[in-house]
Amino acid sequence: MNIEALGKIRHSGEDFAIGDILRGLSDAEAQRLVSLGSGKMVMDENHGSEGGNPGLLQSTGAPISAEEFAKLKADEQKELLESLEFEAAGNVEGRVEQYTAWLDENNALV
Repeated sequence: MNIEALGKIRHSGEDFAIGDILRGLSDAEAQRLVSLGSGKMVMDENHGSEGGNPGLLQSTGAPISAEEFAKLKADEQKELLESLEFEAAGNVEGRVEQYTAWLDENNALV
């Protein structure tokens, strides 16, 4: 996935300034930057679309709903929760509760 920096970002030992494009991020890395307000998803004309799993973010760059989260595969749910700094619960109900709590805490209900 490709993210445009909305602020200064240090990622993998590299510094990025406002407007820089971070290319080839995993879904979890991209979701974390967007959820923190540090970046937004972009199309990169020189390198095609952002690619990756489009299920983790809506086309607007907003987090997915709890209902959409519940439809993800277990490993996708765990990866997303870990990117949000949660230790993912062992069952789907617990993971959905964790994600819903994160949405509530961040006023990110969609």
